[in-house]
Amino acid sequence: MTFALLVIALLSPRWSKQCASRQISQRVSELLEEHLTKKQKIKVVPQRKVDAWIDENDSDDYLELAKAVKADMVLYIDLAHFDLMPGQTVYQGSSDITLKVHDMTTGGNIVWSKPLGEILYPLN
Repeated sequence: MTFALLVIALLSPRWSKQCASRQISQRVSELLEEHLTKKQKIKVVPQRKVDAWIDENDSDDYLELAKAVKADMVLYIDLAHFDLMPGQTVYQGSSDITLKVHDMTTGGNIVWSKPLGEILYPLN
């Protein structure tokens, strides 16, 4: 089974959409490789290949991406909110994330979904 990661970020204008998306994709890809590839016998599409396709096609269509990189599954990370400074002098990271796994062998049906909701760090 081959996985591809796609992070879609709707970020505030202060943060670079591309930078946050790529950093998250790269780290999640590394974690999947580290923890699942040996145990679950999955292959993770190299993130540079996914990034290259997104750059060349200027698209976030996970169906087309999956075809292009020959992925059986797509982990779609919807980063609906991301911020580091809620005020002038306060640093507090916040994000709103939903994870979805699409099975490309069944036309892109969602086989797993988990809304993580709002995540704050530090809490105080």
